[in-house]
Amino acid sequence: MVIGFIGLGNMAKAMIGGILSKHIVAPEDIISRRDRERVSGAF
Repeated sequence: MVIGFIGLGNMAKAMIGGILSKHIVAPEDIISRRDRERVSGAF
């Protein structure tokens, strides 16, 4: 299973920490995207 996050704010960091501490997925199975410039430029 792969888990993805859009944005790496406090909530994502907390969720990732919990997922890793419970060994739900391996660290290499977590992907993320943090691209503030691209998102803000779309609006």
